[in-house]
Order: sequence, then structure tokens, then C-alpha cells
Amino acid sequence: METGNTPVTYSIGLKLLKHVFGMYCIAAICITLFQAWDDYDSSKNRIALRIAEQQPLVQDGLENAVWHLDSELVDSLLKGLLTQAAITGVRVYDVDGSVLAESGQMPQSGSEHRLSNQLQHNFSLYDPNTEAGLSADKIAEVVFYSNNDVLIREVKGSLIVLLLAALVKTAILWSLFIYFGRKLLSSPLNVLTSKVKSLPLDKSPENQAVTRPMNELEILEFAIEEMQHKLDETLQQLHNANDKLSSMNTHLSRAVEQSPSISAIISHAGEIIYCSPSFELQTGYDKDQAGTFFARQVFTKFPLEQVSRDLNHSHPGDASDARELQIRTLSGTKRFLSVTFSRVQIGSASVTNLLFTANDITAIKLMSQRLEKTNQEQEKIIDQLVNAKGMLLESEKMASLGQLAAGVAHEINNPIGYIASNSSALQDYVKELTLLLDSYQSLEEELSEQAADQIRTLKQQIDYDFIRNDIHNLMDDTREGIRRITDIVKDLLTYSRSGEKEYCYQDIHQGLESTLNMVWNELKYKLDLKREYGDLPEISCMISQLNQVFMNMLVNAGHAVEGNGTLVIRTRQQGDEVCIQFADDGVGIEPENIPKLFDPFFTTKPVGSGTGLGLSVSAGIIKEHNGRIEVASTPGQGSCFSIWLPVHQVRENAPPGSREIVDEPVS
Repeated sequence: METGNTPVTYSIGLKLLKHVFGMYCIAAICITLFQAWDDYDSSKNRIALRIAEQQPLVQDGLENAVWHLDSELVDSLLKGLLTQAAITGVRVYDVDGSVLAESGQMPQSGSEHRLSNQLQHNFSLYDPNTEAGLSADKIAEVVFYSNNDVLIREVKGSLIVLLLAALVKTAILWSLFIYFGRKLLSSPLNVLTSKVKSLPLDKSPENQAVTRPMNELEILEFAIEEMQHKLDETLQQLHNANDKLSSMNTHLSRAVEQSPSISAIISHAGEIIYCSPSFELQTGYDKDQAGTFFARQVFTKFPLEQVSRDLNHSHPGDASDARELQIRTLSGTKRFLSVTFSRVQIGSASVTNLLFTANDITAIKLMSQRLEKTNQEQEKIIDQLVNAKGMLLESEKMASLGQLAAGVAHEINNPIGYIASNSSALQDYVKELTLLLDSYQSLEEELSEQAADQIRTLKQQIDYDFIRNDIHNLMDDTREGIRRITDIVKDLLTYSRSGEKEYCYQDIHQGLESTLNMVWNELKYKLDLKREYGDLPEISCMISQLNQVFMNMLVNAGHAVEGNGTLVIRTRQQGDEVCIQFADDGVGIEPENIPKLFDPFFTTKPVGSGTGLGLSVSAGIIKEHNGRIEVASTPGQGSCFSIWLPVHQVRENAPPGSREIVDEPVS
């Protein structure tokens, strides 16, 4: 029923009070009319009094003017009287009744007798020359007139005030009657009606909204009847909802019992209130052992107090993040569970219990572990491919550099041969010319004095004695320089044998010396070199590759030394192996970096100062030679790299335990 607030005109308070208020209104009207009449009468008396007050002011003047028949003075006096608001007209009569003078508004003919005495004032004029004590003769009659307009102007304001006061009092009293009537009677009834209508009952579609106005009692009666009808329908709906809820609870209970997920309700004290049947299937523990299971395998990893505190600060319906839990079943089998905790809250009450939910993720976990292992293996393969690629690029780079160096050395070798041959012939020519000059010098005494003086003067000019002695030194230095260039070209050709693919027996000392000749210009300003060579046999190797290893060792030693240092190269034979050691007194290597020294692209040098491939390539070459590299280092004292190589290389297809070698040393 849609009724809203009861209109004022239909309020029960108004109906109860309108009769009382009606009597008051009649009495108020009568009192107001009486007050208006009294004010009207008082106003007429006041007007008459004001008119009469003008008589003494003009009587003497009028008597003199009339007696002397001074019409101008009479008119002037009459016009002066008309300036008074209460006087609208003045007329002067002769003793015989004729009009001597008049001014202002006069009453119409025949209506003068209808004027109230209070709206006019009459007085007589007497002879002004009569002596005192004698009876004066009447010479004229004067009448002052006023009309209803003056009276209306007089009473208009007071009448309006009386009317407005009556209306205001009536409105105030009416509002007070309505206010207290609604407050003391209508409001309690409306409140009661609103409470009845606000009951949480479904609205019946059969009830029609009432549109006719009703007072509070009728609305309350209608609301109670509607509430009764609603209660009947609500009870029926509750019965139907209860049946549906029972059916839903049955289905929900079966769903929880048949779900593979573990569900448990736990009190804050750790008591297991409920466990789903899947708990026993997943863990092997029965419901009586659930407390032991949770205490030993769940709450040890997820403390109950911490879980409760976290959930107390969460929003209703929020669950904790899924967490991984490893358990052991009663039979000892390892399982992995994904567990969550959530609040069990009733209404606005605080957390009472906790809901534990767990799903078996053992298969997913094992698959993840296998996948992780596969990924690690793939990462190793990728690293190996990257290393192989780096070594291949470095090998190709070194091969290209070797070919370029071989070509340059070959091109230099031919002119150096010409220069060496010519310098040898030139040295012989110089010796012969020196013998010839010595013979000429022995004949100088036989020359004339003038010719001898010319020759001596020429010798002094060209500094003959110095040239004769220095030319042999120059030839010796030239031959030494040519020899050194020849050795460098030879070492370069030896180092750059990029096409060398077969093992052959080579002298390690010769390889070391040729490599030193290549890099010594870079090292001689930083290192003092000490050679401690032992007796080594020729070993089966690819000397060009070993020279590359030796160069990497020498360059690294030069980089490791700050300022001036010492590099000791030692060689020795031990059984079927030879050892080549490079020991420096540089900055050394930190212990944690030693296992990573031979990893591709690992370097301890500043960014841009090294590729990190030198030692990696060296380790690959030594490994191909069936050898090994050992590192010993002390930070701040230096490092020692020991290269161990077999004297003989075993064939790849030789049977195990055999000593078949790749090549025999040349005798």
C-alpha cells in the first residue's frame, strides 16, 4: 500500500480540532467588528473636535469681516480654514438664511440634512461693536463641513491593523492547533503505521494501492490488514525456501564429501571441527588423527597464530595466497599440496573459525621438477654451443691472422734474402777496399809534398780515420739487424702455421722462444724474464696451437703485473709428461674466480680490456692435446699456470691400454 504522509486536510488532529477552532473564529470576528465600530465612532468624535477647535481661531476675524462686508477678507479666512485636513467646506449664512459666502466642497442640495452632526460644526457671529454687558445682535451663521472621505482616511489605517492582527492571530492559532494535533496524535499514529509498513515482508501483487485520502487511523487499520496478508504469504514463502535450502544443503554436503580437495574447519585453538572424506584418502590419516597431522605437518610450517592474525586484517571472502606444502602420508609417501586459509565468519562477528583447503599438486610438482631439470640441461647445452661458437670465432680469427702473417712474412722474406746476400758481398768489398786504401796510404811518402798535403787535407775534411774504423762496425750492426729480422720472420712463419692439422714432434723450447720474440716488445718494459729450462724431449703436438697458448700466458702475465715485475718460465719432464710453468709476481687471482677462469667470456679485466676468450681457447687447445692446465694463485703475491702435456699422442682408435703413438720422433 502506497500511502505516504497524511495530507493536512485529512489529518485526524485537524478533524478533532476544527470544531473548537470554528467557534474561536466566530468569536474573533465579532470582537474584531466591535473594535472596528468603536474605532469608527471615536474617529468621528476626533474629527468633530478638530473642526470645533478652528472656531476660536477665525470667529473674531469673520465677525469683523462680515460686519464691514469685507468679502475679500471673508474669502481669505475661508480659504485658510480649508487648509485644515478635517474641514472640506465652509459656508456663511445671513440672519435671513441667505448665503453670504462659501468655499470648499459643499454637500449637495437636499442631502445636507443627512450629514451627521459630528461631521459639521455651526456657530453664530455677533456684532463686534456691542458694548460689554449688553446683549449682542446676531449678524450671521457659520457652518464648517466635513465628509465621509475624511472619516475613511481617519479610520482606514486602524481598520487595516485590526484586520491584519485578526488574520495573524487566526493563522498562528490555526498553526498551533495543527502542530500540536499532529504531534500529539497524528505523528504517533504515522510512526506506528510506518513501522508496520517497514516490516521486511514481500509485497503481495494482489493488493492494490489505495489512492483515496485517508486519515491516520484509517491508514493504520489498512496497514495492519495488509501486514496480516503479507505475513501469511511470507510464512508460505519461508516454508518453500526452507525446502529449497534443505535440498541445497544436501547437494552441497554431497559435493564437499565427493570433492578431491581436502577441506577442514579449524578453531583458533587448533581443534579440528570438520574434515572432508578426501582428507583420509589423500593423507591416509583418519579423522581422529587429523589433529596430529595438522600439528606436525601443517602448523609447523604455517603457524596457526600467524595465519589467524593475517586473516583478521583481511576482508570477508578473501583467502590467503596459495602456499605449497610438502607432506608425508601415513604410509610415508611424499605428496605436494597447494593450501589456502580463509575466514569462517557469521554476520558481522569476528573470526570464529578457519577454513583449510588443499589440492594435490604432486603430479604438477613432479612435472615441474622434470621440466626444470630439462631446462637446466638445455641451458648447459646452450652454454656449450655458445662456448663452441666463441672458440670457433676465435679460431677462425686466429687462422685469418695466421694466414695474413704468413703472407706478410713470406713477402718480407724474399727482400730480406736479397739484403742479407748483398750485405755479405758488400762487407767483402769493404774489406778489399780497405786493403787498397792501406796500400795507397803506404805510398804517400813517395808522393810530392804538394800531393801529400792535398791528400792529408782531404782526409781531415772527410774524417778518414773515423770512417775507416766505423765502417766495419756499421757493417756488423747491419748484418746483426738483418739476422734479427730473419729470425723474426722465421718465428712468425712458425707461429702462423694455420694449416697445421697433423701432430708432429716439435721442440717446446723453440716454440717458447719464437713466441717470446713475437711479444717481447710488449713485455720488456714491464717484466724481467727468467728462463729455467730443463731437458725436454721433442713432444708430439701442433706447435702453432701451443704457440698461441704460450702467447696468451705471456700476455696475461704482463697484464697481471702492476709496474715492474718478474716472469719465470720453467720446463721439466716428469714421466711421460712435460710441464711448462709461467710464474709471475703480479696481483694474483681471488680464490672464488679460479674455477671460472676457463669459462668463455669470463674476465677480471676492466670492461673493454679483454674478451674473456684467451684462457678458454687455451684450455680447449690443451684439452685437444690430452693435457691439462693447473692454476695456483695468492692474491697480492702472484700466479702460476702449469701446463702438462703428454710426450706422445695416442691414436683415437687405439685399443685401451695400448701405447700406439701418432708419430715417432725424428732421429
